[in-house]
Amino acid sequence: MSDNFKTLVSEYDEFYQEVYGMESLLDAHTLNAKQIEKMVEYIPSKKSRILEYGCANGFNLRFLQREGFTNLTGIDGYVENKSTKDIEYIKANFAKEEFFGTYDFIFCRGVLQQGNTHNALIKNSDFDVQKIITIFKKLLDKNGIIWFSEGSV
Repeated sequence: MSDNFKTLVSEYDEFYQEVYGMESLLDAHTLNAKQIEKMVEYIPSKKSRILEYGCANGFNLRFLQREGFTNLTGIDGYVENKSTKDIEYIKANFAKEEFFGTYDFIFCRGVLQQGNTHNALIKNSDFDVQKIITIFKKLLDKNGIIWFSEGSV
């Protein structure tokens, strides 16, 4: 297990404890991190334009940054608008707002439908989910890839 992988598992755990008050779920967060690690194999290049829908505080994007990816964007109703080296964070839910750009790789992990969350900006109806997927397709470059890891929604 790489240090970057261990950092991602730890960041998952800290986020869910802080935001949702959950007890440590290291086994579940290790599985989540393995999904992200596997996803990296499908990203075309380190310079790919990557969008994460539902980035929370950006732990997946920081993992990708530490792996050498340099063109990262995260959208979430939880995060504040800001830019850091290689990562732009945008506070939005594009089921409800306009969003523009072109991406080589778009991914979301467990966020299309969240049910009761701490923030109404990230609650999506079935109609919203259909709209989000349509927008993903619109934002995707001609040879781009969409990666879903959702569980049962």
